[in-house]
Amino acid sequence: MSGSADPGHRVLTCGRRGAERREVLASFYVDNSVSNSGNGSSWSSAWKSFSDINWSAVRAGDTIHVSGGTYEETLNVRASGSSGNPIRIVASDENGHNDP
Repeated sequence: MSGSADPGHRVLTCGRRGAERREVLASFYVDNSVSNSGNGSSWSSAWKSFSDINWSAVRAGDTIHVSGGTYEETLNVRASGSSGNPIRIVASDENGHNDP
């Protein structure tokens, strides 16, 4: 594990020999069932909507987990990944956050 310039991000580099290595920086969360939008750092302080995402906090290699549900809005990605470190936006597979 190596350090990061931003103390809010942990950098973990992992990979198999011969496989492309990918840095995993931070995980963020979106859940439209929370009562108030938080800072996105956990399910309990998730962003409530796509428009609440703080794109200045999202960096290459980060993952945004989206809780199950209906989001009647457009997701406009306003940050960039890189070829080896894309920004991943994934449907949650965690219990309690994976229902449609």
